[in-house]
Amino acid sequence: MNDIYTVPELYDAFHGNKIDDIPFLLAQAEKSKGPDVLELAAGTGRLAIPLIQAGFTYTGIELSPSYAQWARDKLTKRKLSGKIITGDMRSFSLDKKFDFIFVGFNSFLHLGTDQDALQCLEHIKKHLKPDGRFLVDIFVPNPDHLYRDPEKFYPVMSFEHPQGGECRIVEKTRYDSAAEILHVEWYFYRDEASSPDIYSFDMRMVYPDTFDRLITDAGLVIQEKLGNYDGSPLEPESPLQITIGCL
Repeated sequence: MNDIYTVPELYDAFHGNKIDDIPFLLAQAEKSKGPDVLELAAGTGRLAIPLIQAGFTYTGIELSPSYAQWARDKLTKRKLSGKIITGDMRSFSLDKKFDFIFVGFNSFLHLGTDQDALQCLEHIKKHLKPDGRFLVDIFVPNPDHLYRDPEKFYPVMSFEHPQGGECRIVEKTRYDSAAEILHVEWYFYRDEASSPDIYSFDMRMVYPDTFDRLITDAGLVIQEKLGNYDGSPLEPESPLQITIGCL
């Protein structure tokens, strides 16, 4: 079993077509009253690049050393002046406050407990300017996905593998309802005859009422709850829960 968060080139390959959140995040950053942006769980720099290109003063924090270095190398190659720091979104301390702090594309769901989530939100609070804004983008848990047969394989996607050739991903999932953790195994098949590379990761399933409680417990204020990148409000059938708030 492998850790997907040690292979940044592979992550970029299968998430290379993830661009639908970029215009939305740029618009949200533009609504802030200053240029200083902090991204938590910055990954491989997918969102850093358009934000820096748009003129924002960007700082990112990323737990994976290999992902952080990969992101730094991307910025260097493009001659972009952002800062990527290797660190934990639960325990960082920067000598700066920010106009806009965000956690994009479900990364918040890697915080497996209330305590982890609260530590992150409390550090967001410490690093926001008095008139700053924060945003967290996560999906709404889907019961049809959580309670699948844990022994069956389900298709995820196909993509061009960085080492060449088409790669197909299928997954097995197992939901621990007591801990609200979804255990995921991804099987990467590069051709029908080969053995797959297997990667595992966990995600906590956070429902809207739980997230609202966490925000309140952290001493933050919710301004908007959106259900998609088109700006529509959060409704029972919304695929996403995008929370925007302030101090």
